[in-house]
Amino acid sequence: MRYGIFCFCMAASVMASAPAGGCFLANGGQWNGEALFMTELAGSEVWLTADRIVVRDENGEVAATEMQRADPGAVTGEGELPWRVNFLLGNDPSGWFTSVPCYSAVRYEDAWPGVDILVSHGGSGLRFEAVIDSAGCAAQVSFRHDHPGMVRPIPSGGFILSDSRPCGGPIPMSAADVELSWSTFLGGSGEDRTYSIGIGPDGGAYVTGRTSSPDYPLEGGIQDSLAGGDWDGFVTRFTPDGGQLVYSTYFGGSDSDNGYGIKIGSDGSAYVAGPTESSDFPLQNPIQPDLSGSSDAFVLKLSPEGDALEYSTYLGGAGTDRGRDLAVDAQGRAHVCGSTTSEDFPVASAYQPDYGGSGDAFACRLSASGGSLDFSTYLGGSLAEDGEGIHVDDEGFTYLTGTTASSDFPVFGAYQGSYGGGGSDCFVTKLAPGGDQVEFSGFLGGSGDDQGQNIAAGADGSVFLVGITGSSDFPVQDPYQSDLLGPSDGFVAGFTPSGGSLAFSTFIGGSADDQARDLALSGTGNLHVVGYTSSSDFPTVNAYQPDYAGGANDVFALEMDGTGAVIYSTYLGGSENDSGRGVAVDQEGGACLTGGIASDDFPTVDPFQGSFGGGFTDSFVARLAPFSTGVEGPAYPQPEGLAMVLLSPNPTGSRISVQVSMPGPGGLRLELYDTAGRLVGSSVSQDLAEGLHRFDLGPCGSAPGVYFLRAHAPGQGTASIKAVIL
Repeated sequence: MRYGIFCFCMAASVMASAPAGGCFLANGGQWNGEALFMTELAGSEVWLTADRIVVRDENGEVAATEMQRADPGAVTGEGELPWRVNFLLGNDPSGWFTSVPCYSAVRYEDAWPGVDILVSHGGSGLRFEAVIDSAGCAAQVSFRHDHPGMVRPIPSGGFILSDSRPCGGPIPMSAADVELSWSTFLGGSGEDRTYSIGIGPDGGAYVTGRTSSPDYPLEGGIQDSLAGGDWDGFVTRFTPDGGQLVYSTYFGGSDSDNGYGIKIGSDGSAYVAGPTESSDFPLQNPIQPDLSGSSDAFVLKLSPEGDALEYSTYLGGAGTDRGRDLAVDAQGRAHVCGSTTSEDFPVASAYQPDYGGSGDAFACRLSASGGSLDFSTYLGGSLAEDGEGIHVDDEGFTYLTGTTASSDFPVFGAYQGSYGGGGSDCFVTKLAPGGDQVEFSGFLGGSGDDQGQNIAAGADGSVFLVGITGSSDFPVQDPYQSDLLGPSDGFVAGFTPSGGSLAFSTFIGGSADDQARDLALSGTGNLHVVGYTSSSDFPTVNAYQPDYAGGANDVFALEMDGTGAVIYSTYLGGSENDSGRGVAVDQEGGACLTGGIASDDFPTVDPFQGSFGGGFTDSFVARLAPFSTGVEGPAYPQPEGLAMVLLSPNPTGSRISVQVSMPGPGGLRLELYDTAGRLVGSSVSQDLAEGLHRFDLGPCGSAPGVYFLRAHAPGQGTASIKAVIL
């Protein structure tokens, strides 16, 4: 073991047998400063202070993980080992420190009320165990990571919860290996690209995009052949396991048509927006019956079976208009954004009724029937804007992002009230439910080129944004990655509900070009981000595919919690050019991804289409999830493999105690579901030994009822049981 962070001399002849590693050496006075304990991990020194765990690698680079401790208690060693270490500093015995103890673990007492954190070695990393008493709440546990220069975070063997109570939310994890649940090619002999993905009420994925393939996979639908132009749009709906098509259809006219955005209604209807150049685009109950310029936006709604147009309309003026994204509110009304160069774009109850310059963003809301505009407004300044992403919350507020080159873009209550410079900045705008007032609006960017790509809002009104930046001075706040590392990086930012300050903001990328293109929020408030990267050093954490596969780009996907801490980050790709464009989160917390790929060796699992269809590109559709999810699976007992038994009485009280039998060492994921299939608690443990393990779970604060507990150990099996809480 090396002790290089502070300089001292050591006399080996008077030192007891040196620990072989995996121990925490106490500070008996031999070190100055804040260090309480020290250990060694993968060639790096790890120093434990009262509220931080600091790693210094062999190159002297430092990373820190800080516990957000409200009222910290003592930090003590546990599991004293039979070794002692003597430090003889110089020739003055007053500077000697002898019989310094070593421990197998360090306990942070009352890191949060009722919560102790136990730090130990596990596998190739550190294991963090939250030990929670009956008064504690796992939802309090919070870490902040500081990794200047993209020093990788502390390797972690897992986050285990003992005697845990998730208090109405999932049990937090510091590490979660992610797996590819299913993945498939989608395309024919021409060019196929998907741009957006949505999840239906049955958990199945719907995708939209464009195709020039006469043999694109079809099933039912409203149009069974290409209508003309360079390409037609398409909508394809999968079964929840990704193995079959529910329906798949072309849509379009005799010129070019493209599906850019898709959202799914509560009844399974698909809402689609994009641009069309076709004067004979298929229409149903249109607001605008004719193509007005060289390109118009379109909005359409397909029936749940995909065999009928509920409505379809042009939307545009005499210039060029492009629909880019849409959202659907609880009343079934489509909110659409895009860009326009039309001075006569249709407006109604507008916040900005007049065209601003060489190109504006637009936002509008259609009635539930699709037959009229509730509101429609320009949004922009004297130069050009593009509307890229839109979101609507449960109260009907509309959130917009995109790109602006206008220093006089509308600003109100903004975090950044002035243009940052360069060729473009992101914009972030929140419209009131009527569309005629702004709640807040402003810029986000630095001195380079910055582009907002999509936006979402959490249940508490927090606003999250992803995009692309070439600004070394892009605004960051508590970043996971503090510096621009390539010509362009992706970014992820979170605003407070007022829009007036950043909760966090971070670069994400490596030494080449990286683009974050879409995001989605899970029911637990985690952010799922997809994009593409040409960086062989893109930061990966708990990755399904840790290494760059080659070609011009790989897809990347990552999950963050609501504070910007990365849960996993992974490449996904083959040896050619692959790009991620859309992400949606299903009811089980799995991230469903889509985009365009040119790799015939793109990874597939249980595919609907197992090989590249031909042409320049195919689409892909895939699902990533931590281990496996869902309540289906073999019940206990099992003659071989993983087994689980309920220890607490059934019906039980407010918590569920189970015993899991591990047939071999490895990782284990526990998930608790209600009868609607909603994930209400989860934990992941890694490097568990073979044998019996006890776990305590409890949906504290949730209603009594029937719950399903599922245990999954990769390579060892799955077990599930039912428990009733009174």
